[in-house]
Parts: sequence; structure tokens; C-alpha cells
Amino acid sequence: MVRASIDTHIFNELVKKVRIGKTGEAYLLDTKGLFQTERRSGGILMQPDPDHMKYPSFHTGIRTFILENKKKEKYLCATTWLKDKKWLLVRQEKADFKEKGELKESEDLAEIEDSIRQIEL
Repeated sequence: MVRASIDTHIFNELVKKVRIGKTGEAYLLDTKGLFQTERRSGGILMQPDPDHMKYPSFHTGIRTFILENKKKEKYLCATTWLKDKKWLLVRQEKADFKEKGELKESEDLAEIEDSIRQIEL
């Protein structure tokens, strides 16, 4: 089990580096979609992320997309696989581009992608 060899504190400190703003959060999932770090908006370590099936499957680089929850709230998301594709880093933030439309949406997605690049492993 991967979890046994990694200190939870180290994982949590790693993802805290990319938490931005009031609604921004970052967390790690394993290949089964289980939380490997705490999630700012809730989620129990080693329990499944209810949204993990909505994230892109294995990929290289960073993927950005918009995720809509059950309440029809939109979130800007970025994902990247770390450590030989053993962990998925998820960065998301509540979308707020009502005023500026698609240009603001594009800028926000670029910003969230930049924030995920700040992680150094």
C-alpha cells in the first residue's frame, strides 16, 4: 500500500501550496480515486472522492476543465498525475465568470493551470 510509506503531513503540506482564495483547494487521489490528503471542502482520508469519475483518466501534463456539481455550481479544475502516475493532483476553485463571460473563463483556467505548475517534486 502506497499510503503506508508516505507521511500524511508531507502530503498535506505539498497540496497546501496550491490552495488559493476562498474556494480554492488542492488534494491528492490515488489511482482508485481515494483521498490521499485532506480536502478543504470535506472528504475522508482513504475514502473515495465522489467526483473522481468526472476527472480525466490517465494523462500527461496538466488538464484543465470545468466541473459542474449536483447543485449546478461550476468549478474550474486542473489535474496532473504525479509520481509515475500513482497520485492525481486535483486543483479546483469555484468558478465566477458571470460578468466577463468566456474570456474570463479562459483566463481563470489558465490561472488554475499555472497554480498547479507551482508544485515541485
